[in-house]
Amino acid sequence: MKKIFIDESGNTGAINFNSKFNFLDQPYFALGGILIDVNYENMLLQEISEIFHKNGIQGELKFTNKKYKNNEKLISELLNTINSYSCELFFDITNKKYKIIHNITDYCVYPYYERQIETKNEEFRMLLKVITDYLYNELSDAVVQKFVNLCNKSGFKIEELVDSIDAIHENVSSTYIKQNLKSTIDSIQNYDKFGLSKKKFISII
Repeated sequence: MKKIFIDESGNTGAINFNSKFNFLDQPYFALGGILIDVNYENMLLQEISEIFHKNGIQGELKFTNKKYKNNEKLISELLNTINSYSCELFFDITNKKYKIIHNITDYCVYPYYERQIETKNEEFRMLLKVITDYLYNELSDAVVQKFVNLCNKSGFKIEELVDSIDAIHENVSSTYIKQNLKSTIDSIQNYDKFGLSKKKFISII
């Protein structure tokens, strides 16, 4: 049996925009995990506790503390200890703004109800990435925040979503993306005709 320990870094709370995004000082969100056999758990914890004690570390190890951030000997000792128990390390690092833009691609430019291609198709996935990359560089923060505000609302009107997509439409120059946005607006405005659920029109940021 194995156990995984997970921790996060870069959580800046709810996304806010007041002339700039509140996460700019920490633009990335990270999840890290250590998977270990439960038979070795106590031994590993004991060794790590000894390393902490030897280096004067109390409580949680924070690499924002410059004393530890550039301490290559400490980092090396911790990693070697973890590796000695055949632990598996997992990391997921996300650019916060890029993740928001990815949601715009998924819900405004190429929503699930407009897709005629299998989503696991590699060429299609690459297309979505190209669109997201383009929007990341093209959209203004104010337009992005308009979409975020809508996602964070407990309820929304169809007109508000259409207005948000219109703002994206006005902010891009790509004819292909503009056409897709207009198609999405048509589907949203006629959602009952197409048998679509209003609840699935936007993401939760």
